[in-house]
Amino acid sequence: MDYAKSRQEALRQMDELHQRREAIVQEKERLDRENGEIERQLFGLEQILEGLEYLSTDVPPDIEAPGFTDQIRQILQETDVPLTAVQIRDSLAAAGTTGSSPKNLLISVHTVLGRIESNLKKTEKDGRAAYVWKHPLRKHYRRGAALGSLAELASLSADMSKLSDMNGIAKLNEEVKALSQGYTGVWNLGAAKKK
Repeated sequence: MDYAKSRQEALRQMDELHQRREAIVQEKERLDRENGEIERQLFGLEQILEGLEYLSTDVPPDIEAPGFTDQIRQILQETDVPLTAVQIRDSLAAAGTTGSSPKNLLISVHTVLGRIESNLKKTEKDGRAAYVWKHPLRKHYRRGAALGSLAELASLSADMSKLSDMNGIAKLNEEVKALSQGYTGVWNLGAAKKK
């Protein structure tokens, strides 16, 4: 038996198998990329079909009612008056939100207030804790309501600068500062009067 020839044959076969394995790996990577592109295109087409279905029907979409936390957040954002947990519960009840009992609904309100406490200013009203939303600019700007005195505007500007790392807040902060120059008294973003 010629060992040198057998060795050469084994090395040749081993080299062929390594090359074939490398080709398979490269082909697998190509197929994976192609599969990913097909998945992306299918997802896009599904989105298009959903949009076309929505546009071609007269039936309104199923819009979910805001969640419990969102309802409480909205109640607090719509007023500058500090509200107690009982007042918030009563507002929820008036809007149709129900719990198994008024007491359980009040417990749920307290739980949510604890979760969103970082967005609230806590005061006292009739010997009970009362809450007001910390960031009224968003609410007032959206509604076009009065912003209050220049001092309040400066305070809001300072609060906003703390959030400057968020998208757009720094730009909004600059716009508020620009608006505040030359204006005093009560503000209304829709119709501010220059002195």
